[in-house]
Amino acid sequence: MVNHIFKKSHEGLMKVSKNSNELRGPFHWPLEFPEVFVSGGFDAIIGNPPFMGGRRMRGSLGDSMMEWFSFSWPHASLNADLSSFFYLRAANLLTTGGEFGLLATQTIGKGDTARTGLSHLIQKEKITIRNALSSFTWPGKASVTAALVIGHKGIWRGIKYLDNSKVDKISPALDKLEGWGKAKALKMNKDKSFQGSVLRGKGFILSDEEARTFLQERSISSQVISPFMSGEDLNSSPQQKTIRWTINFKDMEFDECENNWPELMERVRELVNLKGKKQQKSKQIEKTGGNTGEYEISFMIK
Repeated sequence: MVNHIFKKSHEGLMKVSKNSNELRGPFHWPLEFPEVFVSGGFDAIIGNPPFMGGRRMRGSLGDSMMEWFSFSWPHASLNADLSSFFYLRAANLLTTGGEFGLLATQTIGKGDTARTGLSHLIQKEKITIRNALSSFTWPGKASVTAALVIGHKGIWRGIKYLDNSKVDKISPALDKLEGWGKAKALKMNKDKSFQGSVLRGKGFILSDEEARTFLQERSISSQVISPFMSGEDLNSSPQQKTIRWTINFKDMEFDECENNWPELMERVRELVNLKGKKQQKSKQIEKTGGNTGEYEISFMIK
């Protein structure tokens, strides 16, 4: 009985996610480097952590990893970039007086990623940013704007450098402004400011010409084709006009969409990712367009 329980527990821990047969290879820092942790941790950690938008992490890393992130760092937002969790882990592994030097994209100092990573490290983990490049073009093939952060665990009494200039203090936003703290939500903006819709594929976006063609051919298309305004449109057009449109099937059933808008469904099939497998029930908070039999299409706009 005990062996059976052990076996089941081992199998559960080894799986990347409940719905995957992929196995993870466990790595225990104290077991791999016992001599380091006898002394309290690493003196230095350097690296180039992977970066991945928060919305993609669950699908790539699995539910168990997301649960571990939340358990290990209750303050963390799962919308933060993956790299911020490497910053948190690096700080955990340092001895007092140790330092990390880590790359990231420039988003490391912005929004949920900054609040999850650098802001928490400065306010709660006694990390001092002593040197940083807030933004530079990555010299490799990838078209990325990168950032570099060197953090010291403990009080740093030396000179601090931001973008190669001496400064008194470096904030979590990777600037020299004093008084950067936790952003406060404005109560007057409640129910007025929100993220907006998240498309489940670029195939839902129509150019102005494409949208007008669909609308002219069949007036019923106006029920599921609407202007798609982004923050860029809002901030650049005084008339708040947009040149993009989107297909929005709302919460309609798959068959209803197929019968009423076959030409739009054909476009969805061609341009939006189709998973060539039978639809499976999932506890993940993701709606699908109905039971398709052989295919699963997420054609909702969140």
